[in-house]
Amino acid sequence: MMFSRNFFRFAACCALASALTTFGVHLLPLLHPANTFQEQLLLSQNPIYKLRLWLVLIHILFVLTSMWGIAAAKYKTAAGWVGLGLGGYWIFGLAELFRVSFALNAITPWRARLLNEPNPEVREVLKENLLSW
Repeated sequence: MMFSRNFFRFAACCALASALTTFGVHLLPLLHPANTFQEQLLLSQNPIYKLRLWLVLIHILFVLTSMWGIAAAKYKTAAGWVGLGLGGYWIFGLAELFRVSFALNAITPWRARLLNEPNPEVREVLKENLLSW
């Protein structure tokens, strides 16, 4: 399969973008430390926390695209190792996409609901869900 120069340029731009977004992925948590359960609940109201989750999603896509570019460039010289490495990146990337999507669409709403839930039985269920995650 032939890949165009534009594809390789795009993959290279994604590699650069993944390097830049790595800083945000790892440094933004310093702006919203959450050491206690109550502090973790308050993350649902923190825009920096939500921004970081979205940044992680975008970062994963940048990494997967840049790895695809590397695999395309090296496929003819070491197809087995390249395929194995790319497969590993895709498995890890999909698992991370699931984890972050779950945090955005389930964990964060559970935290917000627990903060405002008047029913103690529902609060206990939500708390158990959050603690088990």
